Amino acid sequence: MAKAEASLKAEEAAAAKAAAAREAAAAKEAAAADAASAKAQAAAAKVAAREEEASAAASKARELTGEARSLVSAAEDEASALTSGASAEARSVVASAKAEADAILREANSKADGINGEAGAALRTAKGALSAAKSEQGSIASRVASLTSAQEAAQKKFDGTWAINIFQWEERDKLTAAIKGYKKDLKVETAALGKADKAVGQAQKAFDAADGAAAKAKAAADKIVGEATGRASKIVDSAEKAAAKLTNDAEKKAGSLTSGAASKAKSLESQADQLAKKAEKLSAQ
Repeated sequence: MAKAEASLKAEEAAAAKAAAAREAAAAKEAAAADAASAKAQAAAAKVAAREEEASAAASKARELTGEARSLVSAAEDEASALTSGASAEARSVVASAKAEADAILREANSKADGINGEAGAALRTAKGALSAAKSEQGSIASRVASLTSAQEAAQKKFDGTWAINIFQWEERDKLTAAIKGYKKDLKVETAALGKADKAVGQAQKAFDAADGAAAKAKAAADKIVGEATGRASKIVDSAEKAAAKLTNDAEKKAGSLTSGAASKAKSLESQADQLAKKAEKLSAQ
């Protein structure tokens, strides 16, 4: 009886030990499974983290590349607007100056034309009066010459007659009357010629005075136009210099804008390139 009890206890003890061993093996297996699962989860989390980091790096690289392009584009647009605006302002400045210069020249030419026109009219009047006086003088001188010639011819013919020749008395009387008439007409015409000569002298003086006045008027008119031309030229030259400065300053500023933007863009692109390489390296792991 005692032996049977002892055997039973031994069996129970062996069964308990076997059960404990199975429990320990199951626990070990479960622990190993948990460890493997944790390791797999950690590896997956690490991969996910790398992928997330790679995606973030790639996204930032694209963002920086876009920012660089936008920066350059904005700078180019601003530079273009700056130079276009300066060019338009420069054209306006020059056009305004040319308009002012044209107005100055028109006014000067108008004054000069008025001065020359008035002096020219006086000269033409004096020239016409001189021409008329000379024409009248010539007409009277021609009549005097004709009367003188006729008188001399009559006198010569009269001198060829004889006072004692009764047959020539009638002719002598006619010649005497003719000579007397010629002398009377010559007296009148000679007096008229004297007046005509005086009139020509006065007309010549008036013409000379008008001619001198016209020369002085032309010199004064030329001076007005010359001075106006000088002022107009200075106005246009000054405007053109100002316009050139406007465009040059704008081009310099535009160049500074674009070069600055290009430098910043290059730095951003360098950062983007580094991030892209980092993303590629992370994705390859």
